[in-house]
Amino acid sequence: MKWTLLAVLAFFLAPSCKKVDIDYGGQYVDNSHTDIIKLDTITPVVSTVYVDSFSTAAPSSVLIGTFKDVAFGKIAASTYFEVTAPTGVTPATEATYDSLVLILKPNHTWYGDTTKPVHLNVYELDELIEPILTTDYATSGTLYNTTSFKKKNTLLGSTTVTVRPYQTDSVVVRLNGTNLGDTLFSLLKNSDDALTTSEKFRTYILKGLYIGSDATDDLILGYGDSVSMRLYYKNDGIVKEQTYTTFELSNTSHQFNHIDIDRTGTVLGNAGFNNSNNKQLYTTSTGNTAFMQYITGSMVKVRFPTLRTALTNAPNYYGIQLATLTIKPVLNTYNYPYALPASLRLSTTDIENELGSDLIYSSSSSSTVQTGNLSFSPTNLRDTRYTYDVTSYLKSLIQVTQLNNENGLLLLPPSASYTSAFDRLVLGDNANSDGQMSLVIYYMTIK
Repeated sequence: MKWTLLAVLAFFLAPSCKKVDIDYGGQYVDNSHTDIIKLDTITPVVSTVYVDSFSTAAPSSVLIGTFKDVAFGKIAASTYFEVTAPTGVTPATEATYDSLVLILKPNHTWYGDTTKPVHLNVYELDELIEPILTTDYATSGTLYNTTSFKKKNTLLGSTTVTVRPYQTDSVVVRLNGTNLGDTLFSLLKNSDDALTTSEKFRTYILKGLYIGSDATDDLILGYGDSVSMRLYYKNDGIVKEQTYTTFELSNTSHQFNHIDIDRTGTVLGNAGFNNSNNKQLYTTSTGNTAFMQYITGSMVKVRFPTLRTALTNAPNYYGIQLATLTIKPVLNTYNYPYALPASLRLSTTDIENELGSDLIYSSSSSSTVQTGNLSFSPTNLRDTRYTYDVTSYLKSLIQVTQLNNENGLLLLPPSASYTSAFDRLVLGDNANSDGQMSLVIYYMTIK
């Protein structure tokens, strides 16, 4: 192991460059007997970790589309939801039905090739949306990325749109594949009892709706969670005036996104990455590369198993002063249509690979989650990187005496979006020259 002696940091020196006593943890240490040492030879152990099913109920974004990612595989996103009948709306006896449409509002998020058309296909559900109970004793449940419900065979409506990500116009899908519109209009005119509550409406009239896309699409789009259905009709008179009533989104806890992933032909697929056998793949078996895309089931885990031995066996070791972890994306893995996530967090974990606490920056008055401070260098792509202060984490890790404890850090998107965004990163380990991860530690010694 290589030890490199640095010049004592400037803050350890008085203005006259005379060594001074250092207040370290309340104990004064004679600076003439201290040194700051740089250590950069600890190799992080990196792996891709399988993510089991996770809740996508009440998402911040409705996701619809299909896209084939060269690194992660073929991904399909679809959405399920319920609408409820309007209250206090009774069209006149002479009013006539016109049309039924579904309205979605783009939220300016996308994943894939925005020059390609998107095909939206709408179906009625043939069974009620019911959250899944997590235990036999649970009184409430949730809906997962893997959850699905049976839909009717007849297409209710479809449209083909070319979407510009920054357009503000709503997307409108005509629902004329069945007689649903006529049925709803008749119920409104008769003030049917089935319209009086959301539960009656979903039980007896419309169990829910599903929106998916064609398997040949090459784009996934995000929409706001304010999906609605409008029923247009015309009032009788000399001039037939068109009006409409809205069936609003009902029970947001029953709205969720379903995500399918086929990794065939990818590095992860070829390595058998799945829930049954290979739930954790080390970079030694995946070309010194790791893969992060939480919404399709992968996180990156970083461990430092040699840290404690390296430092506690170092001559005159006293304590870590500063530690920085640098993560670099592999070259040519974020060219269009891909992009680097603006923010990525690190969360503590253990042998179970469950999410723990996020690494934070803290001061006397506040604390904020670290997000990597992405530095993009267009003139020197090898210098593009995410950087994290892991000082506090390593100080606590070095206190763990249990061998092979599997403690580490998980890399994933911010908590506000990690289950509803397709943020992706292909990164290298310490041996990958096209995206080399590094750990640099400065520690104090006392002679």
